[in-house]
Amino acid sequence: MSNARLKNLITLNTKCTIAEPRPYVALEHIASGTGALEERVELPIEMPKPNGMVSVEPGDVLFGKLRPYLAKSWLVDRQAHASTELLCLRPSEYVDSRWLGYLVRSIPFVTWAVASSEGTKMPRTSWEKLGQFRLNPPTLSSQQNMANYLDIETTCIEALISKKRRFMELMDDRKKILGEEALSMFRRQEQLVPLKYLVRESDTRLGLRAQPTLLSVSIHDGVTALGSGSSFESRADNFSNYKICQSGDIVINRMRAFQGALGLANQGGIVSPDYTVLQVGSGVSANYLHFVMRSSWFIAEMTRRLRGIGSTDQGQVRTPRINFADLGLIRIPVPPRERQNEFALNLTHQEERLTHVVDLLTQQLDALGERRQALITAVVTGEMSVPEVQA
Repeated sequence: MSNARLKNLITLNTKCTIAEPRPYVALEHIASGTGALEERVELPIEMPKPNGMVSVEPGDVLFGKLRPYLAKSWLVDRQAHASTELLCLRPSEYVDSRWLGYLVRSIPFVTWAVASSEGTKMPRTSWEKLGQFRLNPPTLSSQQNMANYLDIETTCIEALISKKRRFMELMDDRKKILGEEALSMFRRQEQLVPLKYLVRESDTRLGLRAQPTLLSVSIHDGVTALGSGSSFESRADNFSNYKICQSGDIVINRMRAFQGALGLANQGGIVSPDYTVLQVGSGVSANYLHFVMRSSWFIAEMTRRLRGIGSTDQGQVRTPRINFADLGLIRIPVPPRERQNEFALNLTHQEERLTHVVDLLTQQLDALGERRQALITAVVTGEMSVPEVQA
């Protein structure tokens, strides 16, 4: 079957034939480029919906139609139902399912899937296009040997990736507890001042002024400028109601404040009308206050004061928000300015070191991902000969 089309080697399963509840796998449950589910994902159990899912069996291969450059695929290992956003590829007698699982992660296949996609913001491929993919499948025994070899090699790569990701999580945890011990000492030894006496809420709107830089607040990065291509660009007519903030202001994403979405603005700009902008007074250092308000202790204090629908427990409040009136009651330790500056400078240096480590780990993870895909490509296309490997 040299130079065969994919549609001649496998069957596309589109039926929901099992009238019983099964684990349900959606596109978001599948990791990018790994051929597996996301780590620690628990598939929900759902009743079949004939027009909204497909019944899948062990040995089927799922491939995501939406944004195929992500290479979201899964070699099914259990009876389940799958979203119709996933193509269910069922191998014929001439195709080993594990080999097929590697094939759909190879560079030629992903490149074909991307080239056959339609749409720009949300590109989507189809079976009509993917089925035209041409390949020269080796014999079934060769496919099985290739899969045996790749199982061993990719498992080693995945183990290394997992270790580096775990290390990144430890770095993130470390960043979260930076300064907690010193801050705890400050709360015991220094004067505690309600936040409302240290800052002033600013509510100046842009109006008809020229549009400055659009800023956003995230959990991990604090206050950052939104790049070009942001979804905000299509809403330029609404910018008149956006709030103006200055360099040195504290900006709070009210809906995600309990997750740490606040920070110090290092440049002027405009922010969402639903954000809170605080101008820092002379009684406290803005850098010091930034670290205090991003500490676990302060975030816990904000969480206790959430307002929304439901319980004040952060896991149960819907549309949670923190109001300045409640925020202002939190009592902040205010040591002498020299100690504030020393505290902030020390934490800045530690954060920079941790960020550098995380950046290096990110580069290594990218390289490992590229190595994994290149290895898969070389093996399944026959560019690389592999030794005999027992299953």
